[in-house]
Amino acid sequence: MGVRWEIYCAAHRERLNSGKIRVLEGTAALLRESPTKSIERIRQNLSKTYRNDPRAIPPPVGDRWFEIVRAFVQRHARCSLGLMSNSDPEYRQFSERVNTWISFDEWEDRILWDLESQLVFGQQGTKPKPPVGQIDLAEKIRNYPLPEA
Repeated sequence: MGVRWEIYCAAHRERLNSGKIRVLEGTAALLRESPTKSIERIRQNLSKTYRNDPRAIPPPVGDRWFEIVRAFVQRHARCSLGLMSNSDPEYRQFSERVNTWISFDEWEDRILWDLESQLVFGQQGTKPKPPVGQIDLAEKIRNYPLPEA
């Protein structure tokens, strides 16, 4: 199934399900200490992935994913963010606690879905599936009213 990552802001009770991308590994401390610096590290990790294994995440998909993550991190630039994976032993307790939080999910994003669908189904020579997401998630994150901390 793969490890799924969530970036969260406990102060505002918001989370971003950022999917199964490995470039978030090793960024938890930096997200807590300096969300804006973490963006630089995530971008570096993504660029390294492009160079070392471009098939792991095709650049157009990675760039769109990064735009979504950047929107969430910038939204909470003055906060201390957390990072949790579904492989973490504490994930079950975490998921119960955040069940009522505002949740942004990467699969909601129409642009990301279209890019992934075109790449995957184009390689297989089959017709892309209809989109799951119907919105521009990065735009939704930027414009969603910020709850009081």
